[in-house]
Amino acid sequence: MPSFSLQNYLLVSVLLGDGNLHLNITSPAKDPALLAAIEPFVYEWTARCHGSISAEHGLGLKKRNYIYYSKPSQAVALMGNIKAMLDPKGILNPYKTLPDDLK
Repeated sequence: MPSFSLQNYLLVSVLLGDGNLHLNITSPAKDPALLAAIEPFVYEWTARCHGSISAEHGLGLKKRNYIYYSKPSQAVALMGNIKAMLDPKGILNPYKTLPDDLK
């Protein structure tokens, strides 16, 4: 994993409430290398601490395939079954709630 100097990046916790930590990481410009280094670190750290990558807003487009870091595959499959039962046509919040392997 590449290393980055914290002098170039600002890590700020925006909100800590109800047990949810929202993290914003800013950089002077869009930096794919920073994103590639930070995302796995955050997901792996969250899994080691038995946390969740989703909170009160659920999963969005970008995080849906990372749910396995914080939920067992059986729980994710159950979520898929419930979604299919309640939304058989897949019209409610399409493509934004479950990982791609359940579609």
